[in-house]
Amino acid sequence: NLRSVSMARKVMPIFSSRTKAFLVIWCPFILVWLWGTRYNPWTQVEAYGDLLEVIWGAKWYREHLSHFSNPLFAPHIFYPEGWHTAAYSQAAGLLLPLGLLHFFLPVAAVYNGALLAAFVVAYMGMRRFLRLYILEHWLVILVALLYTFWGLRWGRKPGQLNLLWLSSLLTWLGWVLLREGTGWRKVLWAGVIWGVIVTITLYGLWMGAVLLAAYWLVNPSLVRIKQLAAISAIAGLVSLPGLWLFWRATQMADAPL
Repeated sequence: NLRSVSMARKVMPIFSSRTKAFLVIWCPFILVWLWGTRYNPWTQVEAYGDLLEVIWGAKWYREHLSHFSNPLFAPHIFYPEGWHTAAYSQAAGLLLPLGLLHFFLPVAAVYNGALLAAFVVAYMGMRRFLRLYILEHWLVILVALLYTFWGLRWGRKPGQLNLLWLSSLLTWLGWVLLREGTGWRKVLWAGVIWGVIVTITLYGLWMGAVLLAAYWLVNPSLVRIKQLAAISAIAGLVSLPGLWLFWRATQMADAPL
């Protein structure tokens, strides 16, 4: 009996509690993702016009970076005037990292990897946000899945990568704003996240502003006004290069803002 007890103590469970939690959280996500992307992500992408523009942008940036030339102007588009690519809705802050990744991966793999990363970021951010208010883990997972894969986001898969990343990062901005604490880390992270969103897409300017305004309206106070001012300043510094490139492109193209 003593031998059997000692042997039983040595037998490890098949899955640890941490592994079980990981499987419960991520298996539904993986199943939905695989169901909706039944093609080879290394060589294939979904067929849609907007997606071809992003693919072209990634290849254009890679080509010019490999020759140390300027990718911000494409003379053959809208010839003979040409086109300033920084004015494109898929901003340079998005196309630049895609172009850099294209040095090492096929362009289809780059795009599909950016897609998957956006959905993972949305799922993780929404889970964190919901756990601020909901105790039931199953309900957190369910609502996070519904947000991550709802039609308005799922329909952005073939080409509108900027809007996917916008809606993904907004969950993290909301979590940072509404979690407990008023320290400098909260202000810093909120400003950095908002700045990254604006760098990816200018839609982030007003959508982030709406979220910050809602944060203040929930509990108006002088402390929150100071926080919002600091967050806006940090976000402005982070997004300044992208905003300047966009402004310069519109000015050179004689396009009204």
